Amino acid sequence: RDFLREEMPEDLFTKAKKELGLTKEEVLRNVNQEPMPSRYLAGFSKFIFENIGDQYLRDLVYSSFNAYVKEYVIRYDNHKDHKIGVMGSIAVKYRHILKEVLADHQISLSIVEENPVNGLIEYHLSEDI
Repeated sequence: RDFLREEMPEDLFTKAKKELGLTKEEVLRNVNQEPMPSRYLAGFSKFIFENIGDQYLRDLVYSSFNAYVKEYVIRYDNHKDHKIGVMGSIAVKYRHILKEVLADHQISLSIVEENPVNGLIEYHLSEDI
């Protein structure tokens, strides 16, 4: 959104346009007309990860995780009584920021795993068969 509105820092805007070859028209077409826009948008994670030292991008990741926690975790009365596990490459890449967000809400993290299959295999191998 900030790229489309040119509301991100100018140096970062220029870098994103250059490194990612982005135009507003291309982004809008991919989001509005192509299948799986979330997959297209997730492709920007590499750029964000490579530039996470930029305070703007760090704040963007923090606020995104924070919005997720508010929407899907803290709505439950007993959310502080349980540790949560998170799956996916985004959670793995930005684990340090995710932990910070959860700590700010007094929530404990039990596991961050890229692929849930790994945990399922481990679980089933540990069972007495």
